[in-house]
Amino acid sequence: MDTINFLFPPSIEVNTSINVKDNHRPKEENSLHKALAEKTERFPKIPKDFRFALESIKYPKEYRTVMDWIKVLLSLVVILLYIPLVFMGANVFFPEYTGSDSYYYAYKECGITKGEIYEQNSTCIEEQQAEQKAYEDAKAKYDGNKYIFIVLLNLIVLLIALFITLDESVSIGLFLASILTTFFSTWTYFSTQSKIGFAILFIIFFVTIYFITKKRNVFQFKEHKK
Repeated sequence: MDTINFLFPPSIEVNTSINVKDNHRPKEENSLHKALAEKTERFPKIPKDFRFALESIKYPKEYRTVMDWIKVLLSLVVILLYIPLVFMGANVFFPEYTGSDSYYYAYKECGITKGEIYEQNSTCIEEQQAEQKAYEDAKAKYDGNKYIFIVLLNLIVLLIALFITLDESVSIGLFLASILTTFFSTWTYFSTQSKIGFAILFIIFFVTIYFITKKRNVFQFKEHKK
């Protein structure tokens, strides 16, 4: 009786006497009362979230499974859009050393053919090697700035997913997308050896641990108190 009073307060006029064998009630009402009686017997302590308790009776397990898969699909949509968005944005704001300019091409011919003998000019080769080293150093510094841009953006998105109340699908999508983008960008720009990028990556690591600890129930798609 205490459980029924908890579910239906005295201010609401409800017949608390449950008789699942009453044939005078409509079939749908008997089914609801029977389900409620079974829930009361199996779970003496009703969850605090009253709405979730009613939904667990109202909707079958198959329906909730479909809804969970829909949330997974929506999270996947967020991931598939976020990752190319970040890398495309990085190329837009840092357009140099992309495409055909990603590698150094030797454009000088440092050898001379005299008959059947091919002679190389050592001075020309040294100059070409110096130009290649200068190109690679400039590219590494530029890519380091691009890597900082990517991981900093991922950190901001991760903090948004952590501290701003969003739909579960969006939170999980942003979390996973920022982590995957951080991994792929680190793999791509690993040779830059950016110290600032490493510091941001270090922060992302601990924010990720805090996110998983604080929002563990989000990954299970369970109703939680906001």
